[in-house]
Amino acid sequence: MKFLRALTFLVITIFSGAVAGTILATLNLGLVEPYIDRAIALEVENMISSGEKVDLVEIAGYRIWQKGGAIVAGAIYGISLSALFAIVFAYGGNSLLGDDNKKKALFLAGLL
Repeated sequence: MKFLRALTFLVITIFSGAVAGTILATLNLGLVEPYIDRAIALEVENMISSGEKVDLVEIAGYRIWQKGGAIVAGAIYGISLSALFAIVFAYGGNSLLGDDNKKKALFLAGLL
């Protein structure tokens, strides 16, 4: 029975980690990526003004793949951290500092 509770806890934690990682990546796309797009535009402008040939279609396609990959990477990052948290908390929770589970969870989250 304890194994089933730990497995349920692990699944819920991994799902919430995937959601949190996706939210993190979406915020990154909204807050950071516009600055990166401007920097790339400046670099392309400098390359064009110096006489280099620039394939704008290739650059635009590459940026689309980068932005899509950032969302996937954020989800994977959230899953990995939440899985580590869930495994350590479920199987090593008795040896963590703190009186109740809430304090133990906060301590472990701060440690991670």
